[in-house]
Amino acid sequence: MSRSPALDLPYVMPTQAQKHVTVNAPLSQLDALVQMRLDGLDHVSPPALPVAGALYGVASGATAEFAGQDGQIARWADDAWGFFAPLEGQLALDLVGGRLVIWRAGQWRAPELGQLDELGIGTAPDATNRFALAAAASLFSHAGSDHRMVLNKAASGDTVSVMFQSGWSGRAEMGLTGQDGFALKLSPDGSNWSEVLRADPATGYIGLGVAVPSCQLDLAGPLRPGQSPSASRPAASAVGAGAMLYDSDLGQPIWSDGSSWRDALGGLV
Repeated sequence: MSRSPALDLPYVMPTQAQKHVTVNAPLSQLDALVQMRLDGLDHVSPPALPVAGALYGVASGATAEFAGQDGQIARWADDAWGFFAPLEGQLALDLVGGRLVIWRAGQWRAPELGQLDELGIGTAPDATNRFALAAAASLFSHAGSDHRMVLNKAASGDTVSVMFQSGWSGRAEMGLTGQDGFALKLSPDGSNWSEVLRADPATGYIGLGVAVPSCQLDLAGPLRPGQSPSASRPAASAVGAGAMLYDSDLGQPIWSDGSSWRDALGGLV
């Protein structure tokens, strides 16, 4: 009898008697193999109460009615067991594990995604955003101890950054934008941007409003320290030597020497 090359289904032949037998057999086989749902992958013996039409993955070392059927797909129908050999690359839903599995190299295993051109989770990717995720939150956790996320750019003059948007309009961007110094940029409208912070990797200097900082902290404008009335200012010893504060009662900045507050001339205040 001639049979199909992939699923080994019998063909109805010319002038064949009892054609319904030949037709019903492959229909039953298709009913089992198309969009397979397996009630478990590792049965070594038949379930006590099999469900009509249910499929069971037979594990190695099977016994009773499953003896000699290792790796087969067992199907209970018409009060009897039938067995099918899974095909290389065949997909099935494991109802017990709640996962999609694929038959590869003689066993059921999770599909290997490998290198994908695009991937969308909860939303559609596109040619630019080839990985796209829509969710209330996302979690990147360690696998034993540390966890590092790496963002890489091709050359110093390129950009690698993280963009923060509101209504799909940019408001903040941080990263290596056009050079290798770390920068923070802000925008009120997504079009006009100002760089508010630049950290120079060569010196470790930080500039606020300064593109190339010339000291440890380089400001493009005035510095306003915190204000406090005389009675409410913290203890000089608590903030440490060198701390500065604007005394609103005295109307002037004061400095801590590590134990006392002093004015610009060194007098105790």
